[in-house]
Amino acid sequence: MPKHERTNTQNIRNFHQGIVVIKRRARCRKVLLILDDVDDVQQLKALAIDRDSFGFGSRIVVTTRDISLLNFLNVDEIYIAEELNTDESLELFREIVRQESREDPGKRSRLWNLEDVLEVLRYGTGTEAVKGIQMNAKPFEKMDKLWDHEESVLEVQRDNMASSCLKKLKLANCSLSYRPDEIGNLISLQHLDLRQNNLITLPDRICNLTCLESLNLKCNNVSHLPTEIGNLVSLRDLLLEGTNICTLPDSINNLDRLTSVQLRDCANLQSLPKLPGGCKVFAWDCTSLESLPLELDQLGLEMICANSNKLVENDFANRLLKQLHRSKGLAEIEEVVDVQVPSMGDVPIWFPYQGEGSYISFVVPPLVKQKLLGWVICVFSHKQKLKGSYIFFSDVSLSRNKIEKKLVPFSGIPYPLQQDQMCVSYIPQGYSGWHLEGGDEVKISISIDPISIDGTVVNVRWGVDLIYEVDENITKTNENQEALIQYTSALNQNVSLPEDFSSDKKRRRTF
Repeated sequence: MPKHERTNTQNIRNFHQGIVVIKRRARCRKVLLILDDVDDVQQLKALAIDRDSFGFGSRIVVTTRDISLLNFLNVDEIYIAEELNTDESLELFREIVRQESREDPGKRSRLWNLEDVLEVLRYGTGTEAVKGIQMNAKPFEKMDKLWDHEESVLEVQRDNMASSCLKKLKLANCSLSYRPDEIGNLISLQHLDLRQNNLITLPDRICNLTCLESLNLKCNNVSHLPTEIGNLVSLRDLLLEGTNICTLPDSINNLDRLTSVQLRDCANLQSLPKLPGGCKVFAWDCTSLESLPLELDQLGLEMICANSNKLVENDFANRLLKQLHRSKGLAEIEEVVDVQVPSMGDVPIWFPYQGEGSYISFVVPPLVKQKLLGWVICVFSHKQKLKGSYIFFSDVSLSRNKIEKKLVPFSGIPYPLQQDQMCVSYIPQGYSGWHLEGGDEVKISISIDPISIDGTVVNVRWGVDLIYEVDENITKTNENQEALIQYTSALNQNVSLPEDFSSDKKRRRTF
């Protein structure tokens, strides 16, 4: 460049002055200019990018995701680059990652190349830089005894130092049928993904993984879990969809951090044990499910079962409602509990407050000897009315002495129903700052929006019942409700009473 054209860049104070300098230096010069990843027209203006800025024969190449920028330049040709396929993308990324450490793969952040992976595993050269390892499982599909071989490249037995740092292990869709006991050495593991394999069981030593937060066993042949699964004290998510699981170990109740258990399409699932209070269980299309805990406080925070005929045959919904007034664990519940199960019934006649509209009003009875623990909202939807479509969503609002507040979302199932469904929400006394007292005027509103095939909105039956602390000295409400109803009906119809209907029972009407 001629000396008289040289300019100290420190003297360029703004982009306008820069444009003048660029035009003066580049005029009449033949240049090749490449501008990569341009995303703002101001960038082009600041660089004086136009046809008059450069000499004859110059070539300007611009890459951008915004084609309008090319229209601004009035370009001669536009070439739309084809996207890289998966293999090409990985190859490019591998090459970029290789630049992190060309000679030592153990110092790279990602490992894809099989030779690099084997070298790091064989010689233990991995470092803290390694964030992820990915291997194609096809070479191992026919190696059924891979885990048994003493010198297996996937053996994790080497020592605790070699395995204690791994936090995430993904072996999905790898045709695995066996997991070695040595997996228990991965003491820092937080996420284990074993979905879509052929696993039949898990080694007992998996219960050593006290840092494990997520265990994904979807679409395996697992029929049971280790009995000491309750030792996984950090477990939050347990995914068992599409497995052959028959039940869960009783020790699962020890998992205080467990928030989600996915059991959809578990055709062999027959029963569930007592569950942690903060757990949400989703058991759709578990056709063999016949038994659940009858205590509301043992069903977790949310229990959703749909399309389970055996629960209907065993009259679980009605038995659960009858048990509410006998349950001693309700006093410990501080959050709203939702239970949704199939049912052939209707709102029990002993529910004192019932309706089909959008709200129910009542006055809280005087609280003499029994402490009010909370109240239950029970909603029944009928398949024939909803024409086999979706159950409703609704919100619950509470008005106490004409002061109204949205209390809690009443959950629903966005799922095709093959049978009638009962939805129960238990709202503990004091939830969201609300304490009901004797004499309070209460109005509970729900926004019901059932969706039927023809778009027709239909009403559903629902009711409210107050739940009191169990007092052994006071007649339990539900023990005598049906007998009381039968007695009242007999008096009205002048028919004989059952022999065991005592005069003491005749005097008590508690609903």
